[in-house]
Amino acid sequence: MMSKHPIEPDTQPHADDSTAKFSRADEAFFQNIVENLTDLICRYDAKFCLTFANRAYCEWIGQPVEALLGTSLLEKIPAEEHERAIAHVRALTLENPVVTSLHHSILRDGTRCLIEWTDRALFDAEGRLIAYQGSGRDVTERERAARALRASEEKYRSLVESSDALIAVVDEDGQILYVNEIATREIELDASTLVGSNLRDFLSMEDAAAQMTIIREAMRQNSGIVYETSLSGRNGERWFRASVQPVRDAFGRVSSALLNASNITHFKQAEAALQEARDLLEQRVIKRTAELEWVKNRLEAIFNHGGDGILLLDIERGIQQANRAFETLFGIAPVQYLGVRLAALFDLADALTIDQISREVARTHQTGHVEARVHRRDSGISVDVEIGIAPVNNSEQAVTNLVCIIRDITERKQAEDALQRALQREKELNELKSRFVSMSSHEFRTPLASILATTDTLTYYRAKMDDGQIDERLERIRQQVMHMKDIMDDVLQLARLQAGRVAFNPEPSDLDALCRAIVEEFESQAAYRGRITYVPPESAAQTIFDIRLMRQIVSNLIHNALKYSPDRNSVRVKLWFDETEVGFKVSDDGIGIPPEDLDHLFEPFHRATNVGVISGTGLGLTITRQAVELHGGTISVESTLGNGSVFTVTLPRNALPPDGEGKHGVGG
Repeated sequence: MMSKHPIEPDTQPHADDSTAKFSRADEAFFQNIVENLTDLICRYDAKFCLTFANRAYCEWIGQPVEALLGTSLLEKIPAEEHERAIAHVRALTLENPVVTSLHHSILRDGTRCLIEWTDRALFDAEGRLIAYQGSGRDVTERERAARALRASEEKYRSLVESSDALIAVVDEDGQILYVNEIATREIELDASTLVGSNLRDFLSMEDAAAQMTIIREAMRQNSGIVYETSLSGRNGERWFRASVQPVRDAFGRVSSALLNASNITHFKQAEAALQEARDLLEQRVIKRTAELEWVKNRLEAIFNHGGDGILLLDIERGIQQANRAFETLFGIAPVQYLGVRLAALFDLADALTIDQISREVARTHQTGHVEARVHRRDSGISVDVEIGIAPVNNSEQAVTNLVCIIRDITERKQAEDALQRALQREKELNELKSRFVSMSSHEFRTPLASILATTDTLTYYRAKMDDGQIDERLERIRQQVMHMKDIMDDVLQLARLQAGRVAFNPEPSDLDALCRAIVEEFESQAAYRGRITYVPPESAAQTIFDIRLMRQIVSNLIHNALKYSPDRNSVRVKLWFDETEVGFKVSDDGIGIPPEDLDHLFEPFHRATNVGVISGTGLGLTITRQAVELHGGTISVESTLGNGSVFTVTLPRNALPPDGEGKHGVGG
């Protein structure tokens, strides 16, 4: 959308019609430039009323220029930023007419964007203020990227510090800007001594000069250099395999170099011994072989015995030549690939990509890379490969031949997948830690507060209490201490279960009698009296199980059912047997479990979102499932929010310790 207002109205007298035509053409020319700029350009008067807006500004705001002109610029700025925005503009003077600032702007749909504005005060020849002109760029994504970069920098700093390689950053004069801990050990100087010093301070003159030549060459070429070098120290000469990579500053300029070195002294010692034997053999070969034949054999060895597949490809006529590594990688014979398009060896999706990149390389004379998956012809095994495609020559003539290097990256892909799984596991562990901290801070605060209040009462009013009142408060303290002890017991029990250090002692016993005893224990408490309905099996039968763990399973499920049900609602416990299994159900008419919590119900420290003020650690069901699985059984749950839950446990009739474990412990 084009503005109907020119940038600078032409009010000066003209010498002649040709000059007027030129001025109008010039005006139109520059107006067209402003209209097509991607920057947001606007003008406004001293009252912040818009007098001009270019196309980019109108499209960004989402309104036509007719609707914008005459409106207040402050309407597009959040109210809390008005004062700062006004102050920036009011500070502009003839001597300091330009200011750059950041503030948010409000789009038509209410979205807020962060804009970098450069405001300029425009004055006439006599120094009077004419108007203000603003030029802005949306830097919302840039700021987000900056925050992400800072987080990434912290992560990579941690990786560098934990690396087992020597890492240092030096400038083009050899001054050390950074070293990691491994570098201080290898160089045998502490970081405070190294940082700020120069390579010449601890290297010989020749070694320092050689290092500086490599560093400056890498910075000059703006590319990495890999080499080997040695250092002399109190423990003798040590060899390193090193790489120098140029480091760019925020403006993309090479400002320093990154040194990454690994100690290869033992390798070099072995290499020296191997090289000595190789030299002897090479001397004999040179004596028996002409130079031309030696060169020919060497080139053939590189082609035929390289670890990567190498082939020569004609754009129209397909594969012309390939090495043995290619045949091995693809499980294919020459008769199956000669004259065949490379893309034809891959699945359709990868084939289209490979064909497209091959033609793009031929057209642009630039190298290309693509990752794909190939199925070996001889075994059908899938292999992940990385394909590098380059033109045979870089002349301006049309390219018809390409060289392709194909590398097996299956292990790398597997490592990447393993890394992703490890990162996911780390995320889960962090969530587990957060839940533990939340649980412990909540569950310990209440009993500790109660203990503190009770002890304060005893401290200040003990003389006014009789023995019964004192005993009552002491009992209250004991109950709160036992509550905290139970929490810690649950945490320790879970740790032992997950580490496989819980004693598992299955023995023949009467599960029906155990269930009856547990129900009676709950019924003996006034709060639970008359609330439990127990349905025994039709006939008694002996079962092999761990009595202590089974008591924990049954007690946890009954206690949860009672705790999360209204005081007068009943809880039902049903036990049954068949020829191979034993099972029981605990059902209630309580608050139920939200569907989104069901998948996480058995995770440590997880509690349903609807428990409200009902206390709990989130460990009971986790411990219960671990104990059930020790018996070789399963536990499941069915629940309707607001209508209660049903927990079902199914166990083998004869629970035995896992293979290879003794009777008194699991997992060692």
